[in-house]
Amino acid sequence: MNDRDRVIQEEQLRELFNSGIGQEIAYRDSDSIDPWKRSIYPILWGLALTLVTLNFWYLDIILPAVGVALMYVGLRSLRRENGQLRWAWIISIIRIITFCVSCCIEVSPLMAQAARYRVNEVSWVVGLAFSILILVQLILIRSGLRRIFREHDVESHRDPLLWVIIWYILILVMAVLRIEFLGVLGLAAILLMLCILIPLGRVPGEFRDNGFLLKPAPVRVLGIVIVPAYLILTLILVYSMNFFTVHYLPGTENYEEPAMSELRQKILELGMPEEILRDIPDEDLEMNGKPVEVDWVFSSFYQTRYDIIDSEYEKLAVYYYCWDELPNSGEVVYAKPWYSFMDLRGSLLYERDGETYIAPIPDLAYHNVGDYVAGSVRFPPGAENMRGYVILQGGC
Repeated sequence: MNDRDRVIQEEQLRELFNSGIGQEIAYRDSDSIDPWKRSIYPILWGLALTLVTLNFWYLDIILPAVGVALMYVGLRSLRRENGQLRWAWIISIIRIITFCVSCCIEVSPLMAQAARYRVNEVSWVVGLAFSILILVQLILIRSGLRRIFREHDVESHRDPLLWVIIWYILILVMAVLRIEFLGVLGLAAILLMLCILIPLGRVPGEFRDNGFLLKPAPVRVLGIVIVPAYLILTLILVYSMNFFTVHYLPGTENYEEPAMSELRQKILELGMPEEILRDIPDEDLEMNGKPVEVDWVFSSFYQTRYDIIDSEYEKLAVYYYCWDELPNSGEVVYAKPWYSFMDLRGSLLYERDGETYIAPIPDLAYHNVGDYVAGSVRFPPGAENMRGYVILQGGC
């Protein structure tokens, strides 16, 4: 076959492959348009990108998103080979949907509320279930590829996916036991996985050398379009949800400055600044449902905190915060209690268009591990004069 005939044949084969007619095609003479490479290589890269997690520069979203999309593209063209590969393709559809949804949930107010009500164990169980789904997909891919060899009475001398499965099971067991890979061990685990995946890249050559025929499934959208489109869609959805979460402040209502009372006048005389006191509603200046009988007010040298103490040595510790610009995503108010407390409350205040608004601090809770109080900081766009407070009620 001369060069001209080879070019003509490659063009004809390329048209047949992209048309998705489903005819059997054997690519013996053309390595550049080898259909087995077009199927196996996306799966190979998809495994590499989804099994490795890098938690910086948004790579924990970008790499897995590209990975699940590549696995879908690769398995899509193999779905008519046998039942195992068809089920692996169906799982890839489930993963491509659930990954996008889970990324949005992670940055949504729903996740913040879930953390508040201590359902972290439920999240852990869901994550474990998805990990087992990935393991099932790996087993199906391995079984499907080996079935192709058996159907042609050819013995394969390579079984790279077996070692990938063993590696993944070990990682899964360590996750169940809450054992973390750190430093050199983590890097070694990643390098080991990559070394295990490399032999998978030689499988298309075995298929081609043995004359295996691939039945291309109908394809309406090319893989080169699906992968970037899915990545862009995921990033847009995650960014939009994150923007909504950062500026979502439930329970917001107009705030009217409380009228001056005898109690407030006494608190001012004992040393609390007026700009702080006027941001605290009357109901938050109560102990056990009754206005505090204040005897002393003193401030902390280490943070903006004022302690209101009555004659029974009960205390209201007022922690006060201010922001000059919109806080970043994930910013929190933090209070370190120096005594046991019985009640916890706090609010965020801001001004916009000449009106003052107040809302409860989202996710405000006490954390046993670390012995601290924290809550999320969120303000809507256009907010000005942003501030907030946390009040702990207890004994001295």
